[in-house]
Amino acid sequence: MPPGSIPYHIRLASTAWGLFTLLSPSIARGQESTPPSSPQYELQDHLTSELAEQSAPWSPFLTPFDKAQNADPAQLTGGLRAIALAHARARGFYLETEVTVEHFEGEGSIPTHHRTYRIEGRITSDERLDVVETTFPKSPETDLTYPASRRITFDGKVFRVQTPEGEAGDLFDGSSTQLEALRLAHYADLEPLFRWVYDPLDLPLFDDLEVQEQRDPTTGELAITRSFQWSNGSFVGEEYRVPSTFGHLHPTRHTVYTPDGHIFSSTTYHSCRSYAPGIWRPSRITTTRYYGPSTSGKRRTVTLSILAARLLEEDEVAAVPATSDDDTRPWRVWH
Repeated sequence: MPPGSIPYHIRLASTAWGLFTLLSPSIARGQESTPPSSPQYELQDHLTSELAEQSAPWSPFLTPFDKAQNADPAQLTGGLRAIALAHARARGFYLETEVTVEHFEGEGSIPTHHRTYRIEGRITSDERLDVVETTFPKSPETDLTYPASRRITFDGKVFRVQTPEGEAGDLFDGSSTQLEALRLAHYADLEPLFRWVYDPLDLPLFDDLEVQEQRDPTTGELAITRSFQWSNGSFVGEEYRVPSTFGHLHPTRHTVYTPDGHIFSSTTYHSCRSYAPGIWRPSRITTTRYYGPSTSGKRRTVTLSILAARLLEEDEVAAVPATSDDDTRPWRVWH
């Protein structure tokens, strides 16, 4: 089956996975992430190279659907080509960010759960990273928030998570039987940042992609839509809205629809800026995932705000992650 013919339910599932941390139950409930409770790990007095040597490379963020989208942006046509060429994948960034997660149970603008965290560090497009995440949990005694930080690194094979005050770090690879729980606890929070570096607009890059473009004669706004085949015929599966501007095309909204015409997710992009020729990025991305036919019903919203960003030089990319100077601490090696 050619890449552009991937069934729509797979595209929808992939979009759901890529909607930042919206599918994380712990994050959605506004709880702080915690490691798996069952002790399925081996406690080591110090870090050895054994696990890293035995581990195979794996992808914590990119799905097989992501990897199938390997068309040359220059071979696309129309507005989609211009957008892809202006928002190329970057080799890596140093980032300072703030992420807000809000959960709404129904109508109203006040979230039932709210969580904000900050992440600072380096992330590459091949999924390596070295960052510090700071959360602000509440004290059960005073109801006041206090900062709690942890360093998270990934070298393409092994994740390492360590906190300054922690007695032991957490270490695991892609073969762990606790991988889903570890994902929610340790690297689901990083998904928004990686997507911003890799493909902030979630562009469909297929060789045989067929899209339709229509410009509003009054406002000049461009609508780029992609249709899918379903049991009852074709329907619009996703749409990009691009305002009338000079120069590069920067979408302001990306909407994904269900086969019955309801909105599955909606993403807005704000204040694009250039970090290098062909590497534009939005300064803020807000994504809402809807869990019913009404856009005012149950929903979850994630907002990524870029506080500072710098494109990494090639030698800086090669040095991600930095060598740890804390290899003598105890480590929980998860199986």
